[in-house]
Amino acid sequence: LGLRERDYANKAAVQNMIQGIENDFTTVLILEYLPASLVLLNRRMCWTFYDILCDITELHIRKQSYRLKSNITDVMKARFYNRFNASLHRQISQEGDDFLAEVKQFERVNSDVMRYCRSKKKKRPEMVVQRSKWNDAFSIDREFCGRYRRSRKYWDPRFRKQSMNG
Repeated sequence: LGLRERDYANKAAVQNMIQGIENDFTTVLILEYLPASLVLLNRRMCWTFYDILCDITELHIRKQSYRLKSNITDVMKARFYNRFNASLHRQISQEGDDFLAEVKQFERVNSDVMRYCRSKKKKRPEMVVQRSKWNDAFSIDREFCGRYRRSRKYWDPRFRKQSMNG
């Protein structure tokens, strides 16, 4: 994140880093709340479900319980996590009554797409995701599945290159 290791124990430096991130990013995704994080980002960016589909089977999502420990790195991680986790939940609570229903719908769609893309059938028709209150209808084909199943190691350098080129 850019904080020098020697500053991990420096409360003011950690606080300044957190404040800087909050100033630069209005929404921070939390892995253990990835579907809700993605739906929140989707709303902020005016995207569609298609734009936020992701294969989460390889992600190791687990509930974190950060407590302040004696290890300086853990203390710093706990401060970051606790601040941004609280921020995410505060933002979610302001999204209205249908937010959790939208998250459930996204989880269903994402799960259906994941199942379709993992199918071993060689010849399969395109999958059509029906329109709902939160998304227009769209289709999924084998080409999409090829991209969908790529790992972060594939995507990171491409995103980096694209962001460097404007």
